[in-house]
Amino acid sequence: MPPCRILRLLLAASLGVCFTLAAWAQTPAPKGAKGTKAVAEGPVVDLPPLMVEGSATPLRWRYVALPGLEVLSVCSDGTTKEFLRRYYRQHQLLSWLLPERYQGRSSVPDVYILFNEEIHRANSGEIVNDMVNRETDRKESAESTEKERSRKAREAPRIRFLPNMRLLDVDSTCVFVIVRESEQDTLTFSFTIDRVGQLLQQRLPVLPPWLIVGVAGVYAQSNLREDILRIDPALWLNRGESEALSRDADRPRSIMPIQDMLAWRPGRKATDAGDMDKLWRSQCTLFVRWAMIANNSIRRDALWTFVDRLEKEPLSESLFEQCFGFGYSEMRDVLSDYLPNAIGEERTISEADPGRPPPIPLRDATPAEIARLRGDWERMEIAFVRRKLPDLVSKYVDQARATLRRAYDKGEREPGLMAVMGLTEIDADNRLAAIPFLEAAAAAGVVRPRVYFELGFTRYAALVARQTDPEHPVFTPQELDSVLTPLWQAHRQWPPLSSVYTLMAEVWTKAKTPLGADELHVLTRAVEQFPYATQLALRSAYLHAAHRQFDQARRLLELSLDSTDDEANRDLLTQSLTELNRVTPKP
Repeated sequence: MPPCRILRLLLAASLGVCFTLAAWAQTPAPKGAKGTKAVAEGPVVDLPPLMVEGSATPLRWRYVALPGLEVLSVCSDGTTKEFLRRYYRQHQLLSWLLPERYQGRSSVPDVYILFNEEIHRANSGEIVNDMVNRETDRKESAESTEKERSRKAREAPRIRFLPNMRLLDVDSTCVFVIVRESEQDTLTFSFTIDRVGQLLQQRLPVLPPWLIVGVAGVYAQSNLREDILRIDPALWLNRGESEALSRDADRPRSIMPIQDMLAWRPGRKATDAGDMDKLWRSQCTLFVRWAMIANNSIRRDALWTFVDRLEKEPLSESLFEQCFGFGYSEMRDVLSDYLPNAIGEERTISEADPGRPPPIPLRDATPAEIARLRGDWERMEIAFVRRKLPDLVSKYVDQARATLRRAYDKGEREPGLMAVMGLTEIDADNRLAAIPFLEAAAAAGVVRPRVYFELGFTRYAALVARQTDPEHPVFTPQELDSVLTPLWQAHRQWPPLSSVYTLMAEVWTKAKTPLGADELHVLTRAVEQFPYATQLALRSAYLHAAHRQFDQARRLLELSLDSTDDEANRDLLTQSLTELNRVTPKP
């Protein structure tokens, strides 16, 4: 069959499905605290704090930049330095459990904003609660009865501000911490399990699910609050089962076959049977704990060697035995024997030395730094508030804009500031206003992968909008290059973004010139990193088939099919794979 016929069939089977531009622009909802919960007086809504600053008494912001970290603080220098010393020691202790090469990373430093609790309490609560009341009053009609007004008043949400909060964008993390400087133990803290989970889940290449769950489980059984790493007794399934095993080491227990443990993926509809999923999670934790700490951690290096080799080799019992010295069946018995010991085991990891923290050169923050870091935090709040209490989104948008504009109107044009101003307008659904800021930030070479994606996406959307025949668009090479240029800049920064490669693939499907080996390799690598991104896999498979690389196209479709549970996406992938297999020779 002629190649053009093959491509038409593949395109009709999968890539012809409508895929809107808006889908590329979506970013994961920021993570925060638990959602709304009802009480007798109406729902309580958890919201991020507002940093309200009186013009008569401006806050004195202090700033420090450390490797991978920026801090903006209104706390005393002593408190800020002590916070950072403890942060550094926590990070070093965590690195024993999860070496840095297995942690997700970004070209954009993490940001911490330290705010004095007394200032926060005095400023935020009354203002926003008053806003909620006024919004409720505005919505009541003039014809409402007194009874209806009373009912609506009882049902009006009450605001509760979260004292510590971490918000995520696709390429950055920002943490807001309210510090009670009057309390001595206010800086005794450890990283949350969510933070550790983020480091595990955002790492590329993707870590195996058993490792993510196992390391997170061991961390949950650890104590890093004093400058030591202590592993507390293990928990098996639940507290009751653990206590029963501690009383009777011969108590019957179920241990999954090791091959099933290593191959299991949580959330699969065919296998996600509640009790089995709990068993799998407990066993992953037990296995990682055994490898990390049993017998004075003699197999810790073997664990990481196994993980490293899995990135280059397929999983096999032979590989497992080479690393750990046991086959699957024997390993199952070893875990079963280790379980009663783990439940009573407590160990301090003496080799996990936090070391001395680096110098902390605090100084007064510049207006651009204050605006950029505060404004970026306030920008990240927008999506969170939109999900929790949409009526207040405009207040948070106004707050972010005001923070950024104070510096901009005074002539500040720092590339990072321009980037945040552009992203703020994107998140406020005002893409047109974002363009000059994104263009300026990109021209200055800002380190912010999302900026380059948004710029490329905006340019592509404008090209599509100008088409007289959207069903058969025609683009010049120069037009397509204007989209690809910022996408290549995003590609060279970290972390990789699946949306960047999906848009790249879409643009290349419109190009009239063939792709080179480098471009096809970029798409292959992207699908391997983001196999769950169905549209990326579909377009990449199409482009490989267009270049007669049918085996590679088939492999990418199979990889994506094995990585998604969405029925609609599975249907698309299956249809495309079936058609490709029908019209091309199998390997």
